[in-house]
Amino acid sequence: QARGLPIRGWLLQQLIKLAIAEELTADVLVHADSDVVLLRPFAVSSVVDPDDRVQLYARPDHVDETLPDHVRWHRSAEKLLGIGPAGLPMPDFISSLVPWRRENAVALLEHIQSTTGRHWLRALAAAWDVSEYTLYGRFAQDVLGSSGQFVSSSSLCHDYYKRVPLSVPELETLLDRVGPEEIAVSLTSKAGMKPDHYVEVLERRWTALGPHELATDDAHSRRRGGKLGGTRAQGVGLPARAAR
Repeated sequence: QARGLPIRGWLLQQLIKLAIAEELTADVLVHADSDVVLLRPFAVSSVVDPDDRVQLYARPDHVDETLPDHVRWHRSAEKLLGIGPAGLPMPDFISSLVPWRRENAVALLEHIQSTTGRHWLRALAAAWDVSEYTLYGRFAQDVLGSSGQFVSSSSLCHDYYKRVPLSVPELETLLDRVGPEEIAVSLTSKAGMKPDHYVEVLERRWTALGPHELATDDAHSRRRGGKLGGTRAQGVGLPARAAR
């Protein structure tokens, strides 16, 4: 149990994401934020390449002085990891659908304990500015050297973070811009849009998918065979989330 300042809800959910790595036995963990809705079926090949490397999302040179919160999250990660400050601009590791290599996540927690001399939970609970995705991304790139992962600037999720509600035509336009590697969309609840406002649009898009888009048993998944058979539901299978 962490002791000290009260833990904010935003930090608590980040601690839970990190703690899961110590509890599951899956090779791959995929974190889906609560606003995420799949636009097409999820396949193992979405996050794992033929060499069994897991995707590390990193948008290069995106974080600068115009994103002060992101800069603070990077500086906090550097302190927790015991690494020097990176110059601006820095990569952005944040999205709403993010895969992690579980063994790297466990190594991250062990590294924080070694660097801070405290249990990782207490070290993070005492930190004021923390982003779990930034922390993991900086560890993977700066400490591990992207061990067992491949860096991609293509996100799995098309994120809408603006606090402005979208009309149906505006939502249709946003969905038309979804890239081929983006299998999901995230519409922030801060935009003031209730699921009832957009569920019909999303369901219509899902219904319109062709047979080739609905087939998730791709060659790569079959080639992996039993290696993920017992862990896929835990680590790679996304939690079902009804849009309603």
